[in-house]
Amino acid sequence: MSMMHKAYAFDWSAFARDELHDILLDALASGDTNGLIRYIEANRDHLKDQDKGGPLPDNWNWKNELENFDAHEFGDLALTRFYDPMEDYGLVRLPRSRQASARGRSDSIAGHAVRAARGVL
Repeated sequence: MSMMHKAYAFDWSAFARDELHDILLDALASGDTNGLIRYIEANRDHLKDQDKGGPLPDNWNWKNELENFDAHEFGDLALTRFYDPMEDYGLVRLPRSRQASARGRSDSIAGHAVRAARGVL
């Protein structure tokens, strides 16, 4: 079985300077999504549609579009401020030799960003 590998050009320096950095760390540690929801609502015009790319449609509402309502899902959406979901530079198939090491990692962009911010990658 093959795995999909996705990679994006992420603006790390802008992320590290933005308030989202600390909000995301706090939300992932505590599970409290209120700060992320406030961030999403305040920065809606800068966020991108994760499936179609481009700006969020005028009628877009996180309450109708998201499924899990957890810190990872809200974090993934908030992080679109710093990358374009349609500019995927990843590999179509990850070789079997790399699948074992990839299995233990979170599929969440939010989780990846936090590990990177902490220097764990």
